[in-house]
Amino acid sequence: MKRFSLIFICFLLLGALVPFTAAAAAKSNIKVNLGGSIIPFEVSPQLENGRVLVPVRFVSDALYQKTEWNNQTKVVKISGPKNKIELTVGSKTAYLNGVKHTLDVPAKMINGRVFVPLRFVSQIAEGDVSWDEKTQTVYIDSLYQNVKLSSGELISLQWQTGDLYYADSSKSYRKLTNLELKRPGGGNLSADLTPEGNILVSVSNDYGEPMVNRTEYSLYLYNKQIKKQTTAHYYYRTQNNVRMYKNNVVMTDGQKAYVIDDKTGEIANAYDLEGLGGAKGDYFVEGIGDHYLLIRPANPLALLTLIYTATNEKILLYKELLNAAEQDYAERDDIQRGDQLEFIKEDKNILYFRNNSMHGKDDKIYEYALSK
Repeated sequence: MKRFSLIFICFLLLGALVPFTAAAAAKSNIKVNLGGSIIPFEVSPQLENGRVLVPVRFVSDALYQKTEWNNQTKVVKISGPKNKIELTVGSKTAYLNGVKHTLDVPAKMINGRVFVPLRFVSQIAEGDVSWDEKTQTVYIDSLYQNVKLSSGELISLQWQTGDLYYADSSKSYRKLTNLELKRPGGGNLSADLTPEGNILVSVSNDYGEPMVNRTEYSLYLYNKQIKKQTTAHYYYRTQNNVRMYKNNVVMTDGQKAYVIDDKTGEIANAYDLEGLGGAKGDYFVEGIGDHYLLIRPANPLALLTLIYTATNEKILLYKELLNAAEQDYAERDDIQRGDQLEFIKEDKNILYFRNNSMHGKDDKIYEYALSK
């Protein structure tokens, strides 16, 4: 997982908390490594009395924290998911969540830009930071992961607490829920806009030794509110569940699959995966069509199965597509666990697959014709 968040990148500027020299700051030689990437500055930080100040515009744009500037009172307010700060240009008095603090260096106006002191601003953030004196580099490991959508909206997950947040395009945050993660910090957050402009959020949480368990949390935000939430538990094998089909959202809790009409937010179809698969346990849903599902049981013999939903007919695709040797590997190999068929797409009633087996991976595209 990329355990970092642009919201909490302000640790990169902890010049006030690590031994930066005046010469280093003046020459803007300070580098920031955030999740393995060096972050550039558009406007260099300023050094005053041993304290680093940064432009508040940077806090707004790069950190994705809400900033409000009152030109008459010269007050700047910055707010994130949990914390809020307030500073006044030229004043050493500032507030963190309403508690008064005295600054060493006040916020300043420099060449028409408002600069804020990082010793104080950094308190709004959470996470770990380390400083490499030799390379003049700050290394940041944040507790938050963010996904910014093309709509300007943001989904943010605090990996230690499991708190999930939504922010609109004005950067106003609202807590959605707590996910009760199995292992804090292990996994990944993703979010996508649906065809109707709603939001589908997915969190995969890996745990166990060595990461052989996965819990998948899915949330469907309809009109910015949680409409449907599912949790699925998988062991050893991990696959990607299908998320959307035409104008529908697809969700699963492992035992059932739900097809949700994105226009109304209501469940259009629900499928009993255990009944269709013929065995108890959790299932992946890897593909869906008008009259079929592609499901895979999350068990040692994880074989991709085509289900015709009208008749409940089951087709084990490895038997239809793979040669005898590959079929034997799929049935016997206790490392791969089942076949490694990957569904690509459906086109004109033909299903297309790749075979990602370590024993027989090739560039061939496998085809299976659906019955009409």
